[in-house]
Formats: sequence, C-alpha cells, structure tokens
Amino acid sequence: MTKNISPPRFNGPFAVLLSYIAELHRTEHRARALLLTSMFYTLANTTLPLLAWAFLTHPEWDVELFGGQIGEL
Repeated sequence: MTKNISPPRFNGPFAVLLSYIAELHRTEHRARALLLTSMFYTLANTTLPLLAWAFLTHPEWDVELFGGQIGEL
C-alpha cells in the first residue's frame, strides 16, 4: 500500500508578501500590484533552475567567478 505523499509547500512567505502588498495599495491599483508581484516572483523562481540546467548540461562552458578563487584552498 502506498501513501499519497505530497511535496513540501513553500507558499508561506509568498502568502505573507501578497497580504502585505494588498494592504499597502489602494483598491484601484491592488490587482495590478499583485499581478506584477506574482509575475516577478514566478520569473525569479524559474530563472535559477533554468540557469543551473544550462550550466550543468554544458560542461564545455568555462565559467570563472571571483578570479577562479572559489574552490581553491
């Protein structure tokens, strides 16, 4: 028998952010503010995995950060 295991949820901070933004904006600008916040949040949360996928699947790309000092002793 298998259990229905749901993945962890990370919506707590986002719910707090949306509540805070909704409280600070007037009613005529509230929907646009929430829409733009959600759009930028989604873009930010999809950009990092896409960049990781791009760099991990292309080992011929040589990326050097901070003069190559990362990982050196």
